[in-house]
Amino acid sequence: MNKKLLKKQNPKIYIVTNEGELKAVFLEKEEADEYAESQFDKAIEDAAKEYGYDLDSESGFDKASYQAGYDGGPWEVTHIRYNKIKEDGDIECEDCTVPANEVLDMLKKL
Repeated sequence: MNKKLLKKQNPKIYIVTNEGELKAVFLEKEEADEYAESQFDKAIEDAAKEYGYDLDSESGFDKASYQAGYDGGPWEVTHIRYNKIKEDGDIECEDCTVPANEVLDMLKKL
């Protein structure tokens, strides 16, 4: 992504974290939310397989959801304006603090 264009437009940057780690960066909220939700859905499926829960039953789905949250924690989406990111600083997210340079590196790959 063009740094000058980002600076001029000053978009919201959506940061996805899980268990205190930076997982992804997006320029669109919907994309960030979809990514976080798909990762949690995958965690539910993995928990169902590992613990033998039946996802077709409400009880099995609830147990798998709880286990997925317990095993992998929540997937959080935090937003920040591009111009608020300081290259040598940190960004406070919902569940952790991430290095700004890691967010900027991911932005370059978009």
